[in-house]
Amino acid sequence: MFAIILRDARAKKGVKTKMNVLRNKKKTILLNIIWMMMFSLLGVGTQQVEAANENFKIIGYLPDYDTQHLDSTVDLAQFTDVNYFSVVPTGDGKLKFTDSGSPDQLKALVEKAHIHNVRVGVSIGGWNLSDNFSAATHQDTLRTFINSIKAFVDEYKLDTVDIDWEYPEANEAQRFETFIQTLKKSLDPQTYVSITVPSGVAANGQPSGHWEVHFTPTALKTADWINIMSYDAQIEGYPNHSTTELHQANLDYWNKILGGNHMNKLVSGIPFYGKAADGSVMTYRNIINEAPEVPLDDEVMINGVTYFINNKQTIRDKTLASIETESGGIMIWAPTMDTEKSSSTNLMKVLYDTVEKEKVSLNRANSLAEEVTPSIVVKKINWLDVLSVLLGLLLLSLGIPLLLGYWQKYLPNSLKGKKLNKKAFAKLIGITAIILGVLFVLMGLTPWWMPLLYVLALIALFVKLLKK
Repeated sequence: MFAIILRDARAKKGVKTKMNVLRNKKKTILLNIIWMMMFSLLGVGTQQVEAANENFKIIGYLPDYDTQHLDSTVDLAQFTDVNYFSVVPTGDGKLKFTDSGSPDQLKALVEKAHIHNVRVGVSIGGWNLSDNFSAATHQDTLRTFINSIKAFVDEYKLDTVDIDWEYPEANEAQRFETFIQTLKKSLDPQTYVSITVPSGVAANGQPSGHWEVHFTPTALKTADWINIMSYDAQIEGYPNHSTTELHQANLDYWNKILGGNHMNKLVSGIPFYGKAADGSVMTYRNIINEAPEVPLDDEVMINGVTYFINNKQTIRDKTLASIETESGGIMIWAPTMDTEKSSSTNLMKVLYDTVEKEKVSLNRANSLAEEVTPSIVVKKINWLDVLSVLLGLLLLSLGIPLLLGYWQKYLPNSLKGKKLNKKAFAKLIGITAIILGVLFVLMGLTPWWMPLLYVLALIALFVKLLKK
């Protein structure tokens, strides 16, 4: 009798042990599925982080009076941003085109640039075009001015507003600050605001003025980035208006005004023109056409006048300086002053090739041609998304038949020397493949938050099952 009881107890213990083993195996399988899903989402998370770190911009100013050279000299794909220069504020807070600009001109630029996913900004003001800023930003007209800018941005589908007030007086600094803050708050969050500032350093390396009195740190910090005109800085005895040293000194100068640690907001400018000691200017294109040979130095004599330029090596050095200091990028005045795109003397090609060689991640826009405002519901598909969807469909085409009992004959009879329950094994593989297949399809077709919700829901379900 005792032997029978002992045998029954051992049998029950054996059954219990087998059940525990099966339960532990199920837990292990569920945990493995969770880990696979987490690793699948890791790629999405990595892409999000990389995108957030892309900050370097290549900005070209395109003057409305020089559009005839746009197609021959400018490859829009080499830019992250272009600024249409210029529209002018009126005393009553409105905006108007200059005599050489027009609505059709701007619309054509926006359409062409957005095809290349290049942001388009409008530059408001400029040298000799800033007289009405004081009246437009007066408290009585400020709201009208802001509304005019908003309406202009909406009408022309613009991405950036560049404020080129040259220059607010010291007693207008607070007005300028209020204007920038109000403008930034009033615009759509997807619309950028940039401020153009002068060279803070003269050609001799000394400060060119107390610009922090005119452009307060608060105003500058409110903007998304700051375009520095690191040229036209010549003074008596120092005729070269835009050296590599000046380029770096300007980044340091304006970063200091911002309180330090704001280098990523600063975009230092490069001139695609030459300037003589007497102030006369000649485009780089015309200099190359008229020079007896391609200049290897930053000065060249044309008809007895010495022009100071940035040759190809200087362009490369300045680009490297901006990259190495982790600044916000490079600004060019003006790409239409360059030689033809196919020319070996083309400066923009040198700049862009340097950026590519250094493997710099550019701050590019997304899908401007089809979708100006990003959506949390709709996602623009790229080739990685296509691969994700194809992988998901492949997993689904494998998992569904296995779950329904097909293809079991193709499974092995044993695994690691142990007999295999093909039916149970097929269901396990099928369910796993379906879960991962749906995940990959969601990752390819939907915004990031949908696969995340899917994974969180599955994890919650599996955790509940693990507790049973």
